[in-house]
This record gives sequence, structure tokens and C-alpha cells, in this order.
Amino acid sequence: RKYGKIELKQRSCTRRSAGMVNHHVLAMDLLVHFFDELLRCRSDVKRVIILSPDHYLAGATTITTNRNAYEVFGKEMKVDEQSVDTLVSSISSVRFSRSLFVQEHGVGALVPFVARVWPKAKIVPIALRSDLDRTTAERVVSWLKEELKDPQTFLIVSSDISHYLEEHAALRNDQETRRALMAGDEAFFWHADDRHTDNGKAVWIVLRVLGKERRWEESDHAISTRYGGSPGFTTTYLTGFWR
Repeated sequence: RKYGKIELKQRSCTRRSAGMVNHHVLAMDLLVHFFDELLRCRSDVKRVIILSPDHYLAGATTITTNRNAYEVFGKEMKVDEQSVDTLVSSISSVRFSRSLFVQEHGVGALVPFVARVWPKAKIVPIALRSDLDRTTAERVVSWLKEELKDPQTFLIVSSDISHYLEEHAALRNDQETRRALMAGDEAFFWHADDRHTDNGKAVWIVLRVLGKERRWEESDHAISTRYGGSPGFTTTYLTGFWR
């Protein structure tokens, strides 16, 4: 199939426990393809945990969540309050903020796609500041390991890749990011910044949660110039799944 200017290939289904997708809706074709694959391969999902960057550093602490439902297509997409409460009780520094999630497109851009694929699912929105410390991150890892024991839970990293670089530099950095994903390079993602990804700590968390047996399967790669963006000020996208 083709969306926009990029040919997207449909793969055979494998058991996918987590995935990474862009939140920059300029590349909406990649979002459509990502969630089409989930509809095809993971129609069983009842709960979706979304790890988003805290883009505007709006959280009072390094981890923020929310209990308020999202309204999508005239219906409510509810938050799994029990899961959120468990997160808060497990990590004392987690705070609630409705206002953060009103403006946080790292979650908001994905919710309509989640609602289309899994209309009865509940979500768990989590925003991570880039200054998240390792001790707190390890607590998130422990919490997620318990949550993912539920086979009907799916984990999504909401992430755009390189930011604001000239096209040649962005594509060079994307090759480094791709190699790190294939290798499961935790150190790379712990130290990553906007030159490689805006949500490196979330990728680090997923790698820790899934362990050494994880396998990365790339779905799509694109750059904003393919959608008419400036070659001197780009954003890039990598989507795919861990199994």
C-alpha cells in the first residue's frame, strides 16, 4: 500500500508487546500504518500505556500522569485509574496534571488512532521529562514489568526522532539510532537528545522492561522533507515494534 509519498509494506504478524510511533502528525501516513498493523496483529488489546515526552517541561516532577478521560469521536476514551493509582503508589515522585495533558501532543496525537483501533480500551498516559534520573526510571521499569504481565496490555513509546537538523545530518543520525535500536543499546538511548530522539529515556525503559530477548522490527522511516518541509530544519520518524 502507499500513503503519501512512501510505500509501506505489510509484514507477517508476530507477537508484539511494545512499539514506537511518531507524534508529529505531518507524517500521518506512518501513524495510520502503525495502528493498522496493530489492528491486524493485536486486536486483543484492552489497555494501552503511552510513554510520551514532557515536551514543554510542564510537569512539576519528572513523571506526570492523569486520570481524566479523552473525548474522541464524541465518545470518552477512559484512563485506567487502577493502573494510574498503582503507578503513583509505586513511585512517590509521580504527580497528576490535567493541564499538562491538555497541551501534550505526545499523547493527544495518538489517542484518536488508539480509539479507532481499540475503541473499548483504556489508556495510561505518562509524560517523562528529559531529566528523569536513573533511580526513578528503574522504578518505572519495575512497575511496567508488572503491568505487562497482563497479555492484553500494549506499551507505546511516543517519539519523533532527530529534530531541527539539516537533511544530511538528520539522516546520518537516524542511521546511528537505527543501529542502536537493532543492538538494544541502552546507554545510547539514556544519553540521547533531540539530535537523535525526543524520548530516549522511554526507549531505555522499554529495553530494560523487555530484557535481552527483545527484538526490534522497523516498520517505517521518513523525514519531513518528504512532506514538503525545509531541508534545513527537519524532523525524522522511525516506527516499529518490539517482540
